[in-house]
Amino acid sequence: MNKALVQSDGITPLRASATSSHDAASQRSVEMSGYYPSLKSADAALLPERDLIQGRAWDQYRNSGWAVSGVQKLREGVIGSGLRLSAKPNYRALNQSFEWGRETARLLEQGWINWAGDPDFLCDVEMKTDFNGMCAIAFNHYAIDGEAIAVPYWMPERGGRYALALRVVDPDRLCNPDAQPDTPSLRGGVEKNKDGAPVAYHFRNSHPSDLSTANFNDAFKWTRVPAFVGSTRRRGVIHAFMRDKAGATRGRGLFTPILERMQMERRWSKTELQSALIHAVFAAFVKSPFDQQMANSMLDPNATGESLSSYQDARSAYHDSKDLSLDGARIPKLFPGEELQLLRSERPNSGFSAFQETCLRYFAASLGISYEQISMDWSKVNYSSARAALLEVWRHFSICRAEFVRDFVQQVYVLLVEEMIDRGEIEVPNNAPGFREAVAAWTRARWIGPPRGYIDPVKEATAADMRMQSALSTLEDEAAEQGKDWEEIIEQRRYERQTMAENGVPPPEWSVSTTESGEDGQVTTTTVTSSVDRYERQMAKLQAKARANGLPTSSDAAA
Repeated sequence: MNKALVQSDGITPLRASATSSHDAASQRSVEMSGYYPSLKSADAALLPERDLIQGRAWDQYRNSGWAVSGVQKLREGVIGSGLRLSAKPNYRALNQSFEWGRETARLLEQGWINWAGDPDFLCDVEMKTDFNGMCAIAFNHYAIDGEAIAVPYWMPERGGRYALALRVVDPDRLCNPDAQPDTPSLRGGVEKNKDGAPVAYHFRNSHPSDLSTANFNDAFKWTRVPAFVGSTRRRGVIHAFMRDKAGATRGRGLFTPILERMQMERRWSKTELQSALIHAVFAAFVKSPFDQQMANSMLDPNATGESLSSYQDARSAYHDSKDLSLDGARIPKLFPGEELQLLRSERPNSGFSAFQETCLRYFAASLGISYEQISMDWSKVNYSSARAALLEVWRHFSICRAEFVRDFVQQVYVLLVEEMIDRGEIEVPNNAPGFREAVAAWTRARWIGPPRGYIDPVKEATAADMRMQSALSTLEDEAAEQGKDWEEIIEQRRYERQTMAENGVPPPEWSVSTTESGEDGQVTTTTVTSSVDRYERQMAKLQAKARANGLPTSSDAAA
C-alpha cells in the first residue's frame, strides 16, 4: 500500500501544507483552474488528429495569401533557387593527400551537376523537373506537413548516365494499410522494430482523395517499401521530418500551432471586405413618410382615405419616370413626402489593421521569419532594426537549411556517390577504406544556399574584408554567405585579368601595385589589398596635404 507524503509531524499531508510552489501547478488561480491537459507521447498527440490538421493546413495554403507568403519566404531563405554542392571528402580519414581530396571533390561535384541538373529530368522518376525543383516541392511538404518523403529508384533502362532516380511522395499517402489502428510496431504507416528504428514504409498506391482521377482500386491498395535495401544499408526511403519530441514517428507542420488564429484572421478579413462592399453598393436609401401606425391605419379596411396600395403604385410610377439614381453628380427628384438618407460607412474597422498586424506577427514568429517579410510592409523599419531582424532570421534559415540538408539532400547525395564509386568514376585507393566503411568521410560536403543579402553593402563588404584580413574568416566562408563558390570566383577573376591584358584593358585596382612618393621623396610600391587599405591610404594622403598647407589634422589633434 502506497503512503502519501506527510510533513515532519507524520500526520499533515504534504500537499495540504501550502499552496503550489510553482504558478504553473496552481489549481486555484483563475488562469489555471480547470486547465488539466494530459501527458501524451509525440505519436499519441499527433497521429489520431493528423489528417484533420493537415487538411486544414493545406486549405490555408490554398486560400490564404499570408500562408503562401510565409512558406514562400521560408523556402527562399532556406533553399532559394537550389542548393550548390561543395564536396569536401575527408582526405585525412581516407588516408590520402590534400591534392587527392581536391581532385576527388571536383569529380564528385561534376557528377552531381550532371545528375541533378540533367535537362532531360532523368533524375526525376516522373521526368517533370530537376533536383532543385524536387527540393522545392519537398520543402513545401517539409514546412506544411512537417515532413518530406522521397523514394529512390534504380532505372538504368532510361539510358541516362546514372541509374538513380527520385520520386517525391505526398506524406498523405503514408498510412496504415486498410486503416489499421496504430500499434507499437506500426504507427502512421511506418513499420518499426523493437528499438523504434524504421523497418518499412506503407504507401497508399494513390492519394486518398483521388477516387475519381486515379485508378479506383489503387486508392485501396498499399505498397510496402523497405527502409533499407540489402546488406549495404542503402536507403529505400528518405524520410525527413521535424522532431520536436523524442519518440516521434511523423512530423508536425509549422502551421499546426497557428491554424486557429489563421482561420480567425481569414474570417474577419473576409467579413470586413464583404461589409465594405455592401456599404459601397448600397450607398443610400429612400425613406417613406409612413410610420408603422400610419401603415396599419391604411391597411385597415374600415379606414378612410387613399389606400396604401394606391400610394405605392404612385411611388413606383414616379420613380420609373424619374429614373432615380446617384450616378455622377445628379440630384434625384423624390416623391412628395420622401427623404433620401445616405449611409455612413463604418468600414474599414478602426481596430482591424492592428488585429491583422498582430496576427501576422504571430504567424511570422511561428514560421521563423520577420513580420516585414510575410507582410512586405517595410514602412516601420530602419537600418538597425532591419539588420537585427535579418541576423535573427538568417540564423533561423541556417539552422533549417542544416536540418533539411542532413535529413533529405545529403541522403540523396550519399546514393549518388555510392553509384559513382560502383561505376568506377571515383577510384578507391588501396589504402583507403571502402565506401560503406567510411560513408561520412566520402560524402562530407558543404551545401551553399541562397545569399544572405545586404542591408548596407558598403559597410558589410568592408566588414567582410576586415574579417579576412584579420584571419577571422576565409574567402570560402564569405563567399558562401553570398551563395557563391570561392573557387569559381578565383577562376573567374583569373580569367578576367587575362582577358583584360590580352585586349589592352586596364586591370582593376585590386589587382595592381601602386607607386607613390613620400614627403621625403622616397618612392614606395604598395599593393592595394582591401577596401580598408584604400580608405586608410586615402586618409593619409589628405592628412599629408593638410599638413603641407599648414592645416591641423585629426591625428595632430589626437596627439
